[in-house]
Amino acid sequence: MKKFFLLLVAILSLATVSMTSCKKEKKTEPSCQTENMSYKNDIKPILDKNCSTSGCHDADSGQGGIFLHNYSGLNANAEKVVLSIKHDESAKPMPYPVGKEKLSDCDINKVAAWVAQGKKDN
Repeated sequence: MKKFFLLLVAILSLATVSMTSCKKEKKTEPSCQTENMSYKNDIKPILDKNCSTSGCHDADSGQGGIFLHNYSGLNANAEKVVLSIKHDESAKPMPYPVGKEKLSDCDINKVAAWVAQGKKDN
C-alpha cells in the first residue's frame, strides 16, 4: 500500500509539472522605438506600404486632397493624418485600405512621434 501511495504521489507531481509547463506564455509586444524618427527610414516605408497606394493617397488618387507619396504631401497634412490614423474623434477616421488591416499601434506611434519631433525631412 505504501508503494502504491508513493507511486500515486509521483504521478500527481509529474502531472502538475506537465500542466504548469503547458500554460501559454503571455506574448510581449516587441519594443517600438520612436526616438529620432527619420522620414526616409521610418515614415516613408510605412506610408508606401499602407497609405500611398493606388486609390488612396498616391500621386494620382490623393483621396480627400491628401497626397502621402512624398514628404511635402505629408508635411502639409501631418497633424490631420495623425488624428485620422489614431481615429481621434476630432478628425475623420482614416479608413483601412481595402484588403488590409489598420496600421499597427507601433506604426501609428512612429508617425505621431515623427510629427512631434518636428516633421524633419531626414
